[in-house]
Amino acid sequence: MKIQEEERPNCPVCNSSKTRKDSVRKTLLCDKQRWFCKACGKRWVNSPIRNIKGDPKTVVTVMDLYMKGVSYRSIADHLKQIYGLEVSHITVMNWVNTYLSRITQFVKSMARPEAMMMQGELSRKQRKQLERKPRQWSLARLIG
Repeated sequence: MKIQEEERPNCPVCNSSKTRKDSVRKTLLCDKQRWFCKACGKRWVNSPIRNIKGDPKTVVTVMDLYMKGVSYRSIADHLKQIYGLEVSHITVMNWVNTYLSRITQFVKSMARPEAMMMQGELSRKQRKQLERKPRQWSLARLIG
């Protein structure tokens, strides 16, 4: 995959502008540009979403589809058909669980009425997910 050109970011530790491109971090989903700070020696990947292994646009797409009520398997199928990414529905579920809690924390930190309305929507989605009973597999049902 091709790396998008981006401006030289400041160091997240010392805020120095003396940075340079260091290397490319290859992941299964995309390649990421690593940066190096000449002032403090810190290496990092400049990403809008912290600690994400995939492409941020992919995760935003997953979250958008989930909030519209699309199932995990359908989201995984969508990623395969549209983006050519083969991820399992479990990966999609893990992304949703991780980033839904981050979004909830972000919304709680905002004190605007729109944010409170969005928080209610997220809480309803999370309640639905937590109230779901685990499947109980019956050996008799599987055999017979």
